[in-house]
Amino acid sequence: MAQALKSPLLGIEERKEYEVAPLLPKKVEKVEKVEKVSNTVKCSCCKQELSYPEGAFCIKCPQCQTITAVKELSTLICVRCRNKMIFPARIPSVQCVCGQIYGANA
Repeated sequence: MAQALKSPLLGIEERKEYEVAPLLPKKVEKVEKVEKVSNTVKCSCCKQELSYPEGAFCIKCPQCQTITAVKELSTLICVRCRNKMIFPARIPSVQCVCGQIYGANA
């Protein structure tokens, strides 16, 4: 396909030959994160059976929005910022949002 291009500086027309490539649709690959569901627990409020992935320590019920613990939890109030932390029991350490680190013997 020939196109005439006029140069604004020289006031002359230049002829250039070029091909227009057809637009190809981009190949989009959908990657889905698949979580392995291994256990179930009953909601602590509405008693609906909930499935949760391995490694989770609490789950939010889609029906009543209640958070149910699936493992034993511990709580700790940070001495630096007074933030209340809730975390799985028997873990070696936990770090507060302010940066304070607490070990297993805290």
